[in-house]
Amino acid sequence: MDYRFQTVSNDATRQTYSTSSRLAAAKGSGSPGGQTDDRLKQACSDFEAIFLNLMVQTMKKTIPEGGVLGKSHQSEVYDAMFFQEISTQLARERGLGIGDAMYRQVRRQMIETAGK
Repeated sequence: MDYRFQTVSNDATRQTYSTSSRLAAAKGSGSPGGQTDDRLKQACSDFEAIFLNLMVQTMKKTIPEGGVLGKSHQSEVYDAMFFQEISTQLARERGLGIGDAMYRQVRRQMIETAGK
């Protein structure tokens, strides 16, 4: 069993559950605005960060192993933490636009639901 894969999968599952909970809480609290709007933005940004993290982890697998430090459990843990932080910063700063598109769509649905 690949320990690194298990760790990444568990982290992604926890992050996905957390983001799903935030989206549900933001959607379930009625009309958008104020704190609900901020929570929705945060949940969408978190979702984009998870997507970016999975994408970066997949890209890393294409790099040949070796190098100066070699491969060790410590370097794998460091890489996982490093890529997670890069993904989070990318989503917060610039992102790919997935979080923004998701925010607009969910917000529009919240407004339509609140109007009924």
